[in-house]
Amino acid sequence: MSQEKHFWGIGAGRDGEATSLFENKSIVAMGWKQLSDLSKLETREDFKDKYAQTYPEVSAGAVRIHAGILFRFIKEMKEGDIVVFRNKRRRELWLGEVVGDYEYRPEISAEWPHTKKVKWLKQFPRQKFSQGALYEIGAAMTFFLIRNYVEEFVAALEGVGTSEYGQAIYGATTYGEEQEAIDYETEELEQRTIDYVLKQISQKLKGHGLSDFVGHLLNIMGYNVKVSPPGPDHGVDIEAYKDDLGVEPPIIKAQVKSNDNEIGEPELQKLLGSISEKSFGVFVALNGFNSRALSFARGKNNLRLIDGLDLVNLIYKHYDKLDSKYKGMIPLKHVYVPESLSE
Repeated sequence: MSQEKHFWGIGAGRDGEATSLFENKSIVAMGWKQLSDLSKLETREDFKDKYAQTYPEVSAGAVRIHAGILFRFIKEMKEGDIVVFRNKRRRELWLGEVVGDYEYRPEISAEWPHTKKVKWLKQFPRQKFSQGALYEIGAAMTFFLIRNYVEEFVAALEGVGTSEYGQAIYGATTYGEEQEAIDYETEELEQRTIDYVLKQISQKLKGHGLSDFVGHLLNIMGYNVKVSPPGPDHGVDIEAYKDDLGVEPPIIKAQVKSNDNEIGEPELQKLLGSISEKSFGVFVALNGFNSRALSFARGKNNLRLIDGLDLVNLIYKHYDKLDSKYKGMIPLKHVYVPESLSE
């Protein structure tokens, strides 16, 4: 097999949602459905600019990672290269040859419109490969260059022993590509954890339960806290203060919402109406705030907005001090992940 071939690993989505598309249409594909035809783009910078324009809310680091994946899929994966598809539903690895250039085909799949044709060559049960190869191909990356166990996939295709192939001559990678893979996997782990925490909160701390939890967080942060009982709250769910009697400023008055809707300007106005000159308002909204609310709050030094992500970050910061009841609802443990060395 030619030394110039590259081997690429690809998945069909977090839950394998594109599996049928890959199998039945003999293609591999990328999502990011809001991006239109990318065939006119040439450089990595072109892809980064296009991605940033389409997803302005995404961080610069995520733009670099995701745009890099699309660049490699469209520009660096060539006809004749081999793709290794993790078919989760069948618990198999499918090996195929790239037989077409990039095509934007939303008519085939609106969710996975960025495609390349493949000819599926062989399918193997996972147990045919070493644990190391399975670990590499099972990485969180959506699409990546296989670096360390290429010889096993070569041997599987050609039916010979793996010792005849040296992995160093296939799929050579640069430091930047390896770091990009690490960054992506780290970001993916972080995002999954955020999603998990928010799901646990929304399911187990609905309504007044979330007010109790926010009050508990404020207590951990050094405040004396009074949480209003269930029922009409007149715009304030929590009062928090530093002194024992609750008479010395600053006094925090907080409103907490766990419903599925974004909070608008009227709700913020109601909270501000209950705040004196020596008080501060905090509005905690699990599902965030709409643009009018954000505009209204801008420049108001006595009002702080906390959305779901802000709440998750507070949980991370104070998790060790949480009551065991809440740790049981949101079970987390410390893990070490690679730190990005790229700028």
